[in-house]
Formats: sequence, C-alpha cells, structure tokens
Amino acid sequence: MDETEKQVKEINASLQSMKYALRTILHDRIKYLARAYIANGAIDYHDWQDLIHMHEAYHDDLDGNGDLDHLMNAVKKIPMK
Repeated sequence: MDETEKQVKEINASLQSMKYALRTILHDRIKYLARAYIANGAIDYHDWQDLIHMHEAYHDDLDGNGDLDHLMNAVKKIPMK
C-alpha cells in the first residue's frame, strides 16, 4: 500500500468515526426532544420541522436504524400549537 492509499484509508476511518459519533448524538437528541414533546402534549410547528429534519438526517444520511421511528410516530400524533 502506497502513502496515498494509506492516507485515504485513514481519512475514511476518521469519517466513519465522525459519522458514528454524529449518529449517536442525533439519536440521543431526537429521543430526548421527542419524549419532552410527548410529555408536554403539544409541539410547535417549527420545533416539529426541526425534529423531522434531524430524524431524516439521522435515518437517511447517517444510516440510522429504525429505533426512533416509534417515537417519531408518537410525536406526529400530538397536537401542534
């Protein structure tokens, strides 16, 4: 393996680590916010949009699993204020 291939491999490993870290942070934040909105019984439209965008980034862009889908479905059922 030449030096360029080694550098590419190291960069890819770093990117995967950052992706994992960001996915973990988003998972925690989405879970926290969803539970708070459900407990509150309502959600502001802009907060709902932010939460949806976070979940899409977590799920689609960062290859998150479906662990948060049940919470997101519950949030979609609460009234919007």
